[in-house]
Amino acid sequence: MGFENPQLKLQFRLSGRIKDLAIPSPEEPVRTVGLWEETCCEAFLKPAGGGAYYEFNMSPSSQWAVFDFTGYRENFRQLDVGRAPVIDCETTEESLVLDAVIDLSMLPPGVHAQDWALGLTCVVTAKDGTTSFWALAHPLEKPDFHDSNCFALTLEAARRA
Repeated sequence: MGFENPQLKLQFRLSGRIKDLAIPSPEEPVRTVGLWEETCCEAFLKPAGGGAYYEFNMSPSSQWAVFDFTGYRENFRQLDVGRAPVIDCETTEESLVLDAVIDLSMLPPGVHAQDWALGLTCVVTAKDGTTSFWALAHPLEKPDFHDSNCFALTLEAARRA
């Protein structure tokens, strides 16, 4: 990923009894708030050296949201984006695969030269109404995707260029 056209390409894969899950139906790919209240894939990106971070919500419906925070759950706001994320979701009886390409040109230029901590998460809602929260790592007490413990991957700037 070069700095001229910075993108984050992600793939989320759920395996199991997909027919038991409440999967949002395909919709227009528009910005939508509250996607985390149903089955939704998320990415949290935190540049090194500060408390600010970004949240990307991607629904199997193809709806999306992008937010930024100045610190842990602080000064939450929708972030203006140059291009909407491109989301493609394929489901079978045994798997759900969500591919997303997120344009990162809206991020401040200095962010691209920094290492990033990345959290990959998923909210999964079953047809019976139960919800589970999945992440590479969780804080000990309860799931909280905004907690710094969830930012479990490091993406080095030198390897992204």
